[in-house]
Amino acid sequence: MKKKIIAGVLSASMLICSAEALPSSFASNLGVNVTVEAAVANGFVYNTLSDGTVEIIRYTGSSENVTIPEMLARKYVSRIGDAAFYMSNVKTVTIPATVKNIGNDSFRESAYLTDVKFLGTTRIDSYAFYKCTSLKNVSLNAGLNKIDDYVFYGCSALKNIVIPDTVTSIGGYCFENCSSLESVTLSKELTEISDDTFAWCTSLKSIRIPNKVKSVGWRAFSSCTALTQIIMPNSLKTISDEAFDRCNHLEKLSIPNSVTTIGDGAFENCTGLLDVVIPDSVTKIGKNAFGYIHATNSKVYEKIEKFAICGTTPVAQKYAEDNKFKFIDIRLSKGSVSLNKTVYVYNDNGVNADVVVKNSAGDVLKAGTDYELSYADNKKCGKATVTIIGKGKYIETVSQSFIITPAKVTGVKVKSPKAKRVKVTWKKANGEVTGYEIQIARNKKFSKSLKTIDIKKANISKKTIKKLKSKKKYFVRVRAYKTIDNTKYYGNWSKIKSKKVKAKKAKNKKTKSNK
Repeated sequence: MKKKIIAGVLSASMLICSAEALPSSFASNLGVNVTVEAAVANGFVYNTLSDGTVEIIRYTGSSENVTIPEMLARKYVSRIGDAAFYMSNVKTVTIPATVKNIGNDSFRESAYLTDVKFLGTTRIDSYAFYKCTSLKNVSLNAGLNKIDDYVFYGCSALKNIVIPDTVTSIGGYCFENCSSLESVTLSKELTEISDDTFAWCTSLKSIRIPNKVKSVGWRAFSSCTALTQIIMPNSLKTISDEAFDRCNHLEKLSIPNSVTTIGDGAFENCTGLLDVVIPDSVTKIGKNAFGYIHATNSKVYEKIEKFAICGTTPVAQKYAEDNKFKFIDIRLSKGSVSLNKTVYVYNDNGVNADVVVKNSAGDVLKAGTDYELSYADNKKCGKATVTIIGKGKYIETVSQSFIITPAKVTGVKVKSPKAKRVKVTWKKANGEVTGYEIQIARNKKFSKSLKTIDIKKANISKKTIKKLKSKKKYFVRVRAYKTIDNTKYYGNWSKIKSKKVKAKKAKNKKTKSNK
């Protein structure tokens, strides 16, 4: 862009004496809208404009801390003229609410300027603070509408800037080479980020692009080497060529499902970015947009090792195939979900299944990062369901069922209250079981004289077993079961208990007495 410097202004101070009028012919050569001769007061050289307000065209004073007056010669000061403070020695400037326009090059290359405060400006023209290398603090007022091209270019000491929400336009190259800039708050009314706006802001770590922005311009954030976070709005349609080129600390990227066009080299040289999700809305991906390293002025393009394209659409898949990158379909249904086992034992805290989730490329996914788990009916015996919910770049939900069998029955006791019988008691099982099964036999292997008894009610916890052989030792075990779809699922057997069955008492025989 052509640099607008008015050379005539630079020599004006050498021709001006205090309170003396300048010839109108000289003033006209400065390129300003002058209706009467230029004059000077308190070090401010000024003109009267056609609307009756005053424009400051040069500062000849010696103060380092300057407050622009609201009025000169009883007329409101409305403008700071082109190059008025060009290469000045001022350190701080306060600009009153009456000043609506800051002209081209007005404070350009004022190397000592550290602080600028605006109180009512509506427009700042091109190069106004170009290469003010000591400028640290800029306070922009509400009511400001436009910041033109190159305004803060090369302000290498500037650390943060808040653009008021009244600003609707920021020109190209506006903050380029602001190498100390760490924090930027952009106006909510912006609709575009212009070309090269924040290029080479090497200290900028994060940026939130406002919700009305539709396009990010050419090289808008190029070489922001500290940038780790970009928050993009759902209004965004276009990411232009090289928009985020050389943002080599960027490791995560979320492109909203509103973007249709991603330009050539848009994320070239983003060496920390190992994969990117292409939303369904994208219809065009430019050449070398992702996954490449390219040295300046070189014709050689190197691929980033292990880079992957993620998405669901043919556009994303084609870019991956054309560039021989790994493609990952982010739908969980296109991968696989398996359980290491399908039957689990009940516990009072609920049963969590051992789930293995893989993506379409066969990579094992990480719980909490790539997916979350949700359970249904896992706090009782029976059929339970685990639902795998996509997280991060992964989408969709997939469900798997598993069986929860009863826990091992405890508290088993065996007594023989009478001959030929034993009484078995146990502790009722938790987890909504269907019933119990008891086995009794003459040996520990439960192969001799085995009897199996089905207790079909879950609220029963005792059983008397009859018709056993007296004086014989019996072994007993108990387990709970749950019936699911007409199939019984058994828990583990209890500890084996044994008991010797009581003998039948002998009857006393009556004898006849001899008389």
